[in-house]
Amino acid sequence: MGEIKNFNPENLIIGVLSTKDDVEPGLRERLEAEFGPADLVSEPLNFSWTSYYDGEMGKNIKRWFYSFS
Repeated sequence: MGEIKNFNPENLIIGVLSTKDDVEPGLRERLEAEFGPADLVSEPLNFSWTSYYDGEMGKNIKRWFYSFS
């Protein structure tokens, strides 16, 4: 059986995919309203690891990462 142990506090990390370049400011505002101020927001990264989402989202998908304390 497991035992209860102390743990180090962790951050909430959210990854977002979008093909719309102008979505980030409004998205960040909504996420911060829900989870508090972001302590890190990545630059938009090209999401080119797979074509799995292309049929649903289109080409040129970008990914952002947000971190919340």
